[in-house]
Amino acid sequence: MRSPIHSILLAAVLSALVMGIPAPFKKELTDIGKKISTCKMAVMSNKLEGKSDELDGFEKELKDLAAKAGVTESDSDIARQRGAVEECRKELAKRLAKKDASAAAEAARTAKSAEAAEAERSEQAKLDAKKAEHDAKSAGEQGSVDELFKKTETLFLFHKEEVIAIDTFLRKVNKTENEKEFLAMLADGMKAVQRAKEILPLFGDRKGLQELDRRNADAKECRFFSKIGFLPGIIEDIERKRLSGRDSLIFSAGHSLSALKSAGEPRLAGQFYDEINEIFGVLDRLYPGDEKVTSEKTRILAEAKEALEKVSQRIADARMPKDVYSGSDGAELRDTMKNIHLAKYPEDAVLRIVITAPSWIEEARAEIDPDGKIIGKVYRFIGAEVATKGKEGCTVCVYRFRRIWTGRGDEFGPVELHSIGGGYRIQEGNVTK
Repeated sequence: MRSPIHSILLAAVLSALVMGIPAPFKKELTDIGKKISTCKMAVMSNKLEGKSDELDGFEKELKDLAAKAGVTESDSDIARQRGAVEECRKELAKRLAKKDASAAAEAARTAKSAEAAEAERSEQAKLDAKKAEHDAKSAGEQGSVDELFKKTETLFLFHKEEVIAIDTFLRKVNKTENEKEFLAMLADGMKAVQRAKEILPLFGDRKGLQELDRRNADAKECRFFSKIGFLPGIIEDIERKRLSGRDSLIFSAGHSLSALKSAGEPRLAGQFYDEINEIFGVLDRLYPGDEKVTSEKTRILAEAKEALEKVSQRIADARMPKDVYSGSDGAELRDTMKNIHLAKYPEDAVLRIVITAPSWIEEARAEIDPDGKIIGKVYRFIGAEVATKGKEGCTVCVYRFRRIWTGRGDEFGPVELHSIGGGYRIQEGNVTK
């Protein structure tokens, strides 16, 4: 092991090298934090469009920054900003859910209004409409202009309120830019789309609609001719967006599958598995019989089930490494590590501590102090794994501990927690194996 004086000289050399590098990483971390705060303020102001993608971007920036800075993603500064991203994501989900509920309620009111209008029509009007529909299909353009107008007017009187309600609702659906809101409204509006497709062929004679617009003041006032003309285009746009929504939901299911495969414990893996099933529940309701939905559902659910089983098997196979520490103070050092863990997680029970290095590793570093000055420091590092038992079972925490040179001879300060690694789940019976 090098002497502290030798390490200080090495730190001085490192300091000279550091002065040539770009701006400190903390400035970049601060910039990311500002963007996260700006995003959260937008979410709190209900500016929700695109925020999920922004949050994904922030997580990637933090991951890349950790790699550049040579620290783990669980470093306290990185972890704090990741916590801010997660907090913002939860607020975003809550507000999106609230908007979805409002949209669904509005759709239900619109559908109820259309049903009420249908119920008010007289039995005689229904009989007349059925006769007019039959005559319009068979006669075509063979009848006179007056006869064609009369038939079109009969259809108008019968379908007027329904067409207006369908047109109003589908225009609102088509103008909705938020994908989740769109799908929520469309779930209750598919009957309106189908009904519009049934009604439009009845008004296929453009000449009859022109006569209706010219002779009937009520039809002209409500712009019935324009509504019939624009409805096919609106339906086409909705169906295009509907397919886009399908692909987006399938992508979300694939994203959850990736998260499931990398999950470290059954509880978390189970949550992702439930998410996948919920997504395909929505897809089955919105896209019954769709070949792509059926194919992707079969593939993704099969992979998800296999991944869920692998997570459980990985935990069953987990074992702790051997303790290789050769120092005479091993028992005292493990007690210190135990107390450090319990200070962070007082509800845990510490089952076992394994020190994964034979001795402390000394390292000199050049660092920047709060005043922006470059200073040299000497550390001693050592790794350990701490097996604990909590409410959700047993977990092995992967730690790196440190001691900092005091500047006096061979004297170093107390043991401190330096960083936290990934950790892993383990069965209690395997802790001592």
